[in-house]
Amino acid sequence: MSLFALALVLSGAGGAATTQADDRLTRDYLACAMPKRTKEMVDLLNTMDEGDYGRAANSVTAVERCAKTEKEATAPFMAAFGADRGKLRGMVAEALLNGAQRAGQLAPLPPMKVYAANWFLLSGRPRPVDEMAMCVAETDPAGIEALLATAPTSRAQSRALSALTPSIGNCLARGYQLNTMPTGLRSALAEALYHRAFPASGAAR
Repeated sequence: MSLFALALVLSGAGGAATTQADDRLTRDYLACAMPKRTKEMVDLLNTMDEGDYGRAANSVTAVERCAKTEKEATAPFMAAFGADRGKLRGMVAEALLNGAQRAGQLAPLPPMKVYAANWFLLSGRPRPVDEMAMCVAETDPAGIEALLATAPTSRAQSRALSALTPSIGNCLARGYQLNTMPTGLRSALAEALYHRAFPASGAAR
């Protein structure tokens, strides 16, 4: 994929207004729930077992009244948790990164020929997307940090994604057509950065 074509993908809309509202509610919920469910969020990202994943997700959603208003706390975020696993994992990763403030210590590493990790198996994303995200997290962690510092669907996010275009293009498997929208791409990059900042053996609890 050419960098021009990639830039067109990155500049695409983030989804319908209702989806954006659900995403915003889920992010607010996770930010509120994170101090109470840090271990479960870590388990959600690190487990290699579907049963354990489901139990961790259910526990994360069990925090009551963790939203801006009591009305928002009743149930809408529950649907978002089951709608898109890759997106949810990225949001969880962002919540954990924001709570730990350790990603900024990462330095860029030389590129590798192959990128592989166990967490790819349960991410819910196409493997080339996770491979690309892991590559960017290793070679351009500051670019992902700049992206995650922006508000989702904002112009600042679009600028941060544009700045990441060369790194994404360099990391994308030859011949793979990236069709991931900005929200999904942000989620993949966030999870990859989380796993680099907190390897499973030393994950923040």
